[in-house]
Amino acid sequence: MAIGYTFIGRAYWGGDINGRVKSLMLNHAFESVDKVWFHVDPSNIRSQKAVMKLGASYSHSEKLKNHNDDDDDEDYYCYELSKEDWTRTS
Repeated sequence: MAIGYTFIGRAYWGGDINGRVKSLMLNHAFESVDKVWFHVDPSNIRSQKAVMKLGASYSHSEKLKNHNDDDDDEDYYCYELSKEDWTRTS
């Protein structure tokens, strides 16, 4: 299961609301799966640090469909978060 792409206003990035949204999504996901994937743009250092703060670790890079109108494949860094690691860091 891959989650993310929570388009909340910039004013809420890194704050309490962002953390609550991520916690809700992860707690819900881990009711059904043992691993969650995050796909992060290689240039988005802020998101890379944020997913690592959640306990996720870098796994590999992969070409995935982007979320723009042109639907070209783009490189993403793939981070994985196990239920065990989430439980340890939350």
